[in-house]
Amino acid sequence: MISRNEKTAGALALAVALAMGTGAAAAEDLGYTYVEGGYQNIDIDDLNEDGDGYTFGGSVALTDMFHAFGGYGHAEIDVDGFGDVDYDTWEIGGGLNYRIGGKTDFVGRVSYVSAELDAGFDDVDDDGYRLYAGLRAGFDAPVELEGGVAYTDLNDFGDETAVVAAARYYFTKQWAVGASVSAGEDQTTWGLNVRWEMH
Repeated sequence: MISRNEKTAGALALAVALAMGTGAAAAEDLGYTYVEGGYQNIDIDDLNEDGDGYTFGGSVALTDMFHAFGGYGHAEIDVDGFGDVDYDTWEIGGGLNYRIGGKTDFVGRVSYVSAELDAGFDDVDDDGYRLYAGLRAGFDAPVELEGGVAYTDLNDFGDETAVVAAARYYFTKQWAVGASVSAGEDQTTWGLNVRWEMH
């Protein structure tokens, strides 16, 4: 006959095994095929003003280690003496996602970027490239963290290095809400978004 202690030990062993199995399932590859959109707030030092707007973008996994991505952002900034100035940005590029352990990936990206300031009677646009390197980490809890450094070099607007961070909460396997911030020398952007990720 099995004693109560043996039953308890067996139940605990089963619970641990199930938890380990759940952890292994949760530790599957992070998804790199997704679409997202949301709100953004931009503070540009040269304009000495901030404004808000929206963003949308996405990514497609090409292989287990490579992905393509793109995005668009729009904001309206009320500048003294000019009124509302539209600020539009585009980005398209490719990235490497390499597993370094557990559920943590090293992410490296290179992209073409375009920026345009439109005051109605005049507009200024510029383009260049962006380099990004960072880490993306998932956990057994439905939380994901991402952080890194981005270097952007535009032909006329100049270059800037920014620290980038993001956090997401997955309320289902595919749907997440998140917050992000990019803090550079000349521009600070923060935002809230919703992501749908394919697994």
